[in-house]
Amino acid sequence: DELKSGTLVGVDKYGNKYYENNAHFVGRNRWVEYADHYWLDYNASQIPAEWYGWMHYKTDLIPTKDPNRPHH
Repeated sequence: DELKSGTLVGVDKYGNKYYENNAHFVGRNRWVEYADHYWLDYNASQIPAEWYGWMHYKTDLIPTKDPNRPHH
């Protein structure tokens, strides 16, 4: 794991925390701190679908700020 500093932008329903620091290069400026720690054995399936677009730079809007996101 790396030591990073950034702004907490949201928490998902599983307790994963999402951070951003625009001082880092694009592609390295968004990251997730998983709620369940498995040493260095993380799995991308631990990220819910609503956060996928933000984590992969498909959108700059976090799920709670996206007016086009369907609400079920």
